[in-house]
Amino acid sequence: MRLAEASASSACLSRTRSIVEGKYTPHPFASDIERNKIGQLLAEYLAMSALFPYLQAGAQWEAALAIIEQGDEIPRSLEVTSVVGNFLTADESGVNYVLSTWGIEGLPRILETSNNFHSHLLRADIGMLLGEPIAPALTERTQEYLKALAIDLSSTNTIRRVAAMVAFENHAESMIEALWETLSQMFDVDRDELTYFRVHVGGDDPAEQHHVRMTAEMIDLLVDPEDIDIFVGHFEECYRLNFNWCRSLVRE
Repeated sequence: MRLAEASASSACLSRTRSIVEGKYTPHPFASDIERNKIGQLLAEYLAMSALFPYLQAGAQWEAALAIIEQGDEIPRSLEVTSVVGNFLTADESGVNYVLSTWGIEGLPRILETSNNFHSHLLRADIGMLLGEPIAPALTERTQEYLKALAIDLSSTNTIRRVAAMVAFENHAESMIEALWETLSQMFDVDRDELTYFRVHVGGDDPAEQHHVRMTAEMIDLLVDPEDIDIFVGHFEECYRLNFNWCRSLVRE
């Protein structure tokens, strides 16, 4: 890594951290959520969790289509965002868990989607808390949020695409931690009984911290020092999109 690249990365992360701490802290899910609204909130959150890996899986298609139409070479930038996006999709689908637990010999276990998909872990946690199964709720606001998120993740503008990925993972860490704490207190349950949350942000080696670090390291490769202001601007717009959707669930 060149020194200039390292400086660009440090500057980006320092400025985005200041933005989050100054404008988007505490997270809405850390505030007092009315008990009679928690079912609807969780139903819409489940819809997001279920659909995110599909949005991320298809996030490179706009850039790929542009390459096809223009007859260009595949750029390094697309390779980088693609490999990170592919991992995030595989992780949310349980592929990483299967391979790390059973090795390549256990690969057929990825077909056990009801056991491996993180959204199914979340569905089980919600069912345990509410005492009944719940279906994802794709309300108008959640539909609009997911469509806007898909547009950001699939942008043909490399800096925008990277900013969207970094913002989503940074926000996800705060969002999941805040909701985990709120739910454990509201329902008076041991935090570690909530598997979805423990997998993402709990235990000795939570997955979400690796997601955050991996997406942040894309900055070193894809954002030039002279583009720091552009990146930071895109980051805040993308972070605000995620944050405001969560806030709308609490304020309903």
